[in-house]
Amino acid sequence: MRKKQYKLRDYCLNPSHIEGRHKARVFAATLGIGQDDADWLCTAIQSAIQKASVTHAVPHPYGVRYCRCGFGSG
Repeated sequence: MRKKQYKLRDYCLNPSHIEGRHKARVFAATLGIGQDDADWLCTAIQSAIQKASVTHAVPHPYGVRYCRCGFGSG
C-alpha cells in the first residue's frame, strides 16, 4: 500500500480518527465505502483527476493548490 492509500485509509476513511471521522462518515453515507476501500478510492480519484482540467491555481503554505473542475460529469 502506497502513502496515498494509507492517508485515505487511516485518515479520510477512518471513523475513529479525531479529524478524519467526519470525512469517513460522508464517504460511508454517500458512497457506501469504508477503510477497506482505500485502494478503490485512490484509483477512482486518480482516474478522475486525469480526465479533469485545471481551472485555476492558488498559492498555499504547502505548495500550490490546483482546482480541477468538471470531473464526475461524464
